Amino acid sequence: MAKQKKPNLFSFATSELSQDAFLCWLFEHLALQTDDIAYSIAERLLQKIVSRAREMKPDLQLENLLDYSLKIERQVHHIDVLLRFQSQDDSEKVYIMIEDKTDSGESRKNQLEHYQKKLRVNASTDFVIPVLFKTGYATKKERENFAQREIIFIGYEDIFNIFSPFIPNLQDDVILHSWWVHFNKNYYKPIKGSKSLSIKDTMTLDQWNNIVEKNKYVYQIAFTNLTEYVFIDLAERFSTKIFSVQGKGHIDWHYEITKKEWENKQKNITVSLYFIWDTYNFSLVVKTAPIPYKPKKKLNEVEKREYIKFRDEIKTELKRNKRSGWKITNYYLQIAQIPKLNDIPIGELKEKINEEILLIADEIDRIMAH
Repeated sequence: MAKQKKPNLFSFATSELSQDAFLCWLFEHLALQTDDIAYSIAERLLQKIVSRAREMKPDLQLENLLDYSLKIERQVHHIDVLLRFQSQDDSEKVYIMIEDKTDSGESRKNQLEHYQKKLRVNASTDFVIPVLFKTGYATKKERENFAQREIIFIGYEDIFNIFSPFIPNLQDDVILHSWWVHFNKNYYKPIKGSKSLSIKDTMTLDQWNNIVEKNKYVYQIAFTNLTEYVFIDLAERFSTKIFSVQGKGHIDWHYEITKKEWENKQKNITVSLYFIWDTYNFSLVVKTAPIPYKPKKKLNEVEKREYIKFRDEIKTELKRNKRSGWKITNYYLQIAQIPKLNDIPIGELKEKINEEILLIADEIDRIMAH
């Protein structure tokens, strides 16, 4: 009989609260001086945090934290994990406040700074180190933002490097091993796989989508790589950006293609092209929006009249020229689309879609210049 595979607790305990508990459990090995594999990993994590803090502030003297007493707390002033290190003579205290994330970002602007203000510390003897610990993917922009704010960021690569020397012996501790297997399967491997996913010209978007879904790749990374490949020739002519939009039960990913000239404040309208992936299907659309953007029900009568007037003028011009493949639509924002791009080989799509964007862009240039 084949050996039965044991269940993994963290397959069920997937929330950030569960990860908070794991971090508290891990650092408790330092407080108890257990001198085992969990202690060694907690020590390496602490050393990483301290070394990053000293990179930001070279004058810090934090070499002897392991000689301090350690108290571990959860949800003090809403701080996920708070480590209180206190010197033996009570002359110094070091607070390491950890905001723990899986896939989400900060729940409010400057979240850690907000929490830090609530800690009552003696500025002359005490020191606070804010840390954001994230197992999921963080963009370069996010990491740069943390660095500018002097927040220590511990990401998936740091976590892998901290754990990796102990991989052969992790099975000695069921909790450590279970957490590592969960992290490796659900975060590290999907992120690395997303970054290395190769795009072939013969591959359709449907086939690409199936690979992403099957391997649970990170949508943001995969979509960024795809759009960089497909639209590489447009980068110099247009302003572009990627963002997500929450839909009903799912998230759409948008690649926006626009120009400064496509914004007309006098006409109260702006125009953009979007390559959209709803994680199943792909489409290319033309959208207009009032300036500043407002939902339709929040436009006053004058704003609504002016916006709809110029929106419909653009639709009429596009319809008159009958650009191939474009379907004129009657939504509040979307005015035209090329749907169902899934079955076109990416190499063929790249050529077709870039040509179509340049044609439609020339039309929009002409219309907006009037």
